[in-house]
Amino acid sequence: MCGAMESCDDIGRVTVLTSIQVREAIERAEHRFVGAFDGATDAQWRFQPVEGRAWSMPQIVDHVTTSNLNILPVLRDIVVASPRGDQASDFDDDDMPYIFYGGGGPLPPGLENPSGEQTNRAVCVDAVRTSVRGILDWYDSVEVDLRDCLLTHPAFGSFDGAQWLLFIAVHMQQHRGQLLDVRNEYDATHASAQPAP
Repeated sequence: MCGAMESCDDIGRVTVLTSIQVREAIERAEHRFVGAFDGATDAQWRFQPVEGRAWSMPQIVDHVTTSNLNILPVLRDIVVASPRGDQASDFDDDDMPYIFYGGGGPLPPGLENPSGEQTNRAVCVDAVRTSVRGILDWYDSVEVDLRDCLLTHPAFGSFDGAQWLLFIAVHMQQHRGQLLDVRNEYDATHASAQPAP
């Protein structure tokens, strides 16, 4: 039986997002990611979960910002110069939100232990937005059809050029979840430390 929002004719049909939808996915992910830490209390922002088990909010923000900055040259210099030919992507666009469910491989060198040394939240907001703006500015000016490009991500498999951009959005959404986990862990830890009325 089909759901209320879907047509039975649409079941099994592969969705290929338009360039506008890809851009909107990145903008939406940035907005939600920034909102998850910019809207935290100062105490949640400063909270350090158990060392080695989870990153603090500044570490998560550092990781995402650095990832965005590192992926731009990959897009600009490698993805656009990697013709797809007759190769198929390992994923449909509909699969992209779920790629982290399998865990992926190890983090690329330099991203596995973010310092989180920048703790000024306004600076962090600006850094994330600047990193995304660089990607979107490039995307708006690229002359190659990114669907005609294909490059293998070392941890996840082959993405076409547009899916590399969707990966950026999914990556921010994945780490938004981490930010919310830190907020919740802080709240739970400090609620249990409060004396009962």
